[in-house]
Amino acid sequence: MKIRLLCGSQNYEKYKEMLIKGGFEITDDANLLFKENDYKQSTVFGIDQDGHSTIIGYNDTILIESFAHKIVLHTMDKEYSIKEKLYEVEGIFEDENIIRINKSQIITKEKIFKIVPQLNSRIKIVLKNKMIVYVTRMYLNSFRNKIGA
Repeated sequence: MKIRLLCGSQNYEKYKEMLIKGGFEITDDANLLFKENDYKQSTVFGIDQDGHSTIIGYNDTILIESFAHKIVLHTMDKEYSIKEKLYEVEGIFEDENIIRINKSQIITKEKIFKIVPQLNSRIKIVLKNKMIVYVTRMYLNSFRNKIGA
């Protein structure tokens, strides 16, 4: 069974050896994730439209969205394809100010330009890169709590 390992460099070899002895294959494209409780990661690996690989930091991230089994990370001027699933991105950036606004989108709190309440219990958000996204009813209370409203 394939497993992805996220831990500090001081423990990596120890965990890798234990997991391999347990019959696991360590790989980055696994569906199963083994993460150290206190492990902190502030970057993800992305591929742009030209096929160039880039390390993208939390501070550059504006929006992460999922559509057609593809995860796309938006910065101010580029889009990157990333391999992490949305729930994995939430785990990676859990200590940062990211907000899940609907089933398929996560935004960075600092990159909100304008918040516009809608009549149908939804909220329209204009991001700093001028993209428009919507908070759905299911995520409305969580959104309000995270922005302090």
